[in-house]
Amino acid sequence: MISRKPPAFTGDGWDVSSNVRLLKHVTQVSCGGHRPWGPPWTEQHAECTRIAISYKNAWCQDMRESFTLDEATGELIPPTRQAQDANWVECMRRAEVDITAYRASEQGKADAMRSLPHGNPNLRRHSS
Repeated sequence: MISRKPPAFTGDGWDVSSNVRLLKHVTQVSCGGHRPWGPPWTEQHAECTRIAISYKNAWCQDMRESFTLDEATGELIPPTRQAQDANWVECMRRAEVDITAYRASEQGKADAMRSLPHGNPNLRRHSS
């Protein structure tokens, strides 16, 4: 199971790159008006987000550990753009599989009915 505790933020380029990639992924997944991560402001949506973030963070760690050593120069070579992209696609595929399984579970269905404690401030503001 994926840990609910986020890892320490290292603040390196891999973190920045993964944040941009996740934003793009979320934007693409949510296009078309459907809600593949559940109703907004619910426990289900929050858990789906945690799952995606855990895979995003795993991608960062994979990239940090994927440098190779050029034996001739002693230089550390980062993973190629193609390797980064392929690894990202696989991480997000696995995240979406886990998200789908969670949403189909009894816990996921129950969480879809529970609003987050803070609710949606935009709804509160406009409901009067």
